[in-house]
Amino acid sequence: MDKYRLRRKFPLPRTIWDGEETVYCFKEKSRNSLKETYKVNRYPTPDEKRTLANKTGLTMTQVSNWFKNRRQRDRTPCSGGGGGSGGRG
Repeated sequence: MDKYRLRRKFPLPRTIWDGEETVYCFKEKSRNSLKETYKVNRYPTPDEKRTLANKTGLTMTQVSNWFKNRRQRDRTPCSGGGGGSGGRG
């Protein structure tokens, strides 16, 4: 019976984060290559993506996702402190 009381006394953590810092960003050289290509063409062809992937050392998926996310960021206007509610409420 005591083991069930421990659970009430010490609630489960909200996340499974183990304290390790995870860095997802690409190297500066890779980012610069992606940015330069983006200035010229926001929608590169699969061949252009493949060339970029080889040049930067990233995968095709990473390159595709970078362009997708970048287009989304450019599409979304910066509203100071919107809170992510999407304007509904």
